[in-house]
Amino acid sequence: MMPADTEGVVAYGGLHNRALVRLFATLAHGERLAMSSARRQARMVSERQASRFLMGQSRQEAMHAVLFQRVAEWLAPPSPPVDIPPGFYRFERRMERALIAGDLPESLVGTQIVLEGLGGHILEQLNRGLDRKDIGFSRQRRVILRQEQAHHAFGLRLLNGVIVRDGDALSRIQQSAVVYLGIADEILAEMTEVFECLDERIEDYRDGLRSSLPDWLQVA
Repeated sequence: MMPADTEGVVAYGGLHNRALVRLFATLAHGERLAMSSARRQARMVSERQASRFLMGQSRQEAMHAVLFQRVAEWLAPPSPPVDIPPGFYRFERRMERALIAGDLPESLVGTQIVLEGLGGHILEQLNRGLDRKDIGFSRQRRVILRQEQAHHAFGLRLLNGVIVRDGDALSRIQQSAVVYLGIADEILAEMTEVFECLDERIEDYRDGLRSSLPDWLQVA
């Protein structure tokens, strides 16, 4: 069944369609990673309110993943296998090590800060182009964007609390940010053809992600 509010999607084809298929399939992959990470983080935090937020985030990420995957499949039925950028698997391996080690601050940097920040910025940047091209599901895209921004802000608040309680944590958090931002840059570079096809510049996404970080998390 066609996702609601996507009537414009089927009228658009060619190279742009293939680029959008890969983009939405990759976004779905990222949402599934964020879903599982938030669920595990909910068991790592001690504050009940934070745990509830993370469980709610996990449910929202699951819905995002389903929508993005359905859009990718609708754009190219039957949907062929899509090559996920290799950087995503490096990102996942690093996240898995942090989660297994119980390193909540690093996992927050990876998902809520970098992954959510990048995904939110991609949606924010692309929304204008997608609206011009009448791709559809505009209402859902805007709901998802607001939720991604809320997840990002929540992660920053948690990390700020960690730093207030433990001043030595700041350097470790900054080091984690260097690693995850570097992998995010690799992912963007691996998707250069996709963004070029959509008349987008990956530099805008790199700069946008970094501009969303507070001063204490700015890294070279």
